[in-house]
Amino acid sequence: MLNRRQLTIAILKHALRSFIAVAGAVVIVVLAGRRIGTINTQLQERKSAAFTLSSQSETLTALRDEFKLIGNGDVAVRNAFPPADNILDFTSRLDSLANAHSLRPTIRFHELQVTSPDQPFAAGNIPFTVSSNGTLDVLIGYLEEFERLPYLTTITAISMTSPPSGGWNADSSVSLEGTVYIRQPGT
Repeated sequence: MLNRRQLTIAILKHALRSFIAVAGAVVIVVLAGRRIGTINTQLQERKSAAFTLSSQSETLTALRDEFKLIGNGDVAVRNAFPPADNILDFTSRLDSLANAHSLRPTIRFHELQVTSPDQPFAAGNIPFTVSSNGTLDVLIGYLEEFERLPYLTTITAISMTSPPSGGWNADSSVSLEGTVYIRQPGT
């Protein structure tokens, strides 16, 4: 039989073993919980990174498609603004257009109007006047072709003076006032 002391020692041993087992289990649960938390955080970060990469990939695909649509549109936009120090190509296009419609124009350019000197691209505009003789049909044909010019231009006024006897179908005096928008040289 066990005496009291041996019984107490046996109880204490079992209690100590139980305490160690419970403490070990608690430590294992805490460490496993931390590891699970770390894994969960890493998983969330990876999901977030995968979503970001997916949306970046979609954005990149959309941009590629849009650039395909644009093509050389940026070059066309740049060329729509002739350089301020060389508008000869624009002038020759106006002459060619007039000659194609049997007009003998007088083209007069006015003073350069600087609209944004501190901007890197657009520099301003140059008003111009085109004077010639022609019929209404010739003027309409000229204007239709003028609209297709690859330059950013506006027509601000059209004046047509015809003789009283023939009306607009007779040879009339025609005057167009317009503006061509230009860019700074070297841009």
